[in-house]
Amino acid sequence: MNHLVEAIRVAGVIQLVIIAVNLLLPGRLRVREQLATAPRLIRQIFYAHWAYIVLVLGLFSALCLAFPAELAGACGLGRFLSAFLATFWLSRLAVQWAYYDPRYAPRQSHVGQSLLGGGDDLKHCLCARGWTGRWSCFVLVKNVGPVL
Repeated sequence: MNHLVEAIRVAGVIQLVIIAVNLLLPGRLRVREQLATAPRLIRQIFYAHWAYIVLVLGLFSALCLAFPAELAGACGLGRFLSAFLATFWLSRLAVQWAYYDPRYAPRQSHVGQSLLGGGDDLKHCLCARGWTGRWSCFVLVKNVGPVL
């Protein structure tokens, strides 16, 4: 279980890196310039959603850093939260691959290549103990490479 606890701590640190990237991303994407012609309400919603995403990522990171043993299966709530985090990141990856315009959010040519280290990806490992009592580990990819 020690390796799993350490992997969850690493996931917490990686989420902190993702927060840092999200704090730098508005300038890189020229968000102010891109949203200049959008109605004020749309701009406000966009910035509010971006702030909440960063807040949620901070909470995810805090969970991984403060309660890694619990997330590794020491209690039912920890197992539930691990499964939730894994589902969250898997769905995020699915959105990137299926919905985002590939010109701005490049997809890897093969899932295995993504998981094995192609591109400028950060690896995120979340583990959950399922109803059967077996461990399932999900290695998820968060692309933080050049956007524009």
